[in-house]
Amino acid sequence: MAGRKAGLEKMSEFSLEDKKDIRLRGVWAADRTKGGVPPLGLVRHFVATAFVVKRFEDGKKTILLLHKKLGAWLPPGGHVEENELPQDAALREVREETGLDAQLVNANLKVFDELKKLDGERVVQLIAPYNLQLELIEENHYHIDFVYFAKALGEKTGEKNSESMQVKWFSQADLDEEKNLWEEVRLGAKKALQEVEC
Repeated sequence: MAGRKAGLEKMSEFSLEDKKDIRLRGVWAADRTKGGVPPLGLVRHFVATAFVVKRFEDGKKTILLLHKKLGAWLPPGGHVEENELPQDAALREVREETGLDAQLVNANLKVFDELKKLDGERVVQLIAPYNLQLELIEENHYHIDFVYFAKALGEKTGEKNSESMQVKWFSQADLDEEKNLWEEVRLGAKKALQEVEC
């Protein structure tokens, strides 16, 4: 994640059209109808993120971490390990980075409930993320991020690990006021507060 800040700073040097072209290079290789090969050195990693929501006496809040290297508030998340499901990676990262146990909320409950009838030995329905996004980390390095919403379980209120300077539960008002917050994080956190019932 440390490279993301450098990547974002470097992106600020480009014009709007250049930025669009750089971002599109990250997805271009997925469109095989165009032929050719991906840009040399292109790297994509799968990551999983979870916006975790908990109800307090003064309302619902979502937990964010002040990341040491990036200096910004982020939800728990990290790389999907080999042979790991994205939904399991999201829950593992929540435990590792906050000490919380959580339950993911399926983004597609109506469809999911119907498809669950098909579950058997060959097919099992996975929990759908609320968003799937491609993130520029640095030149030719991208993260494919499975973004989940979750509700916190139990009475724990979270604790920081070695990667963060602080953990904090944010209300809607806190999210509006916090300056050190990337817009995609602010929007995701606010949407989680709206969508997650707890």
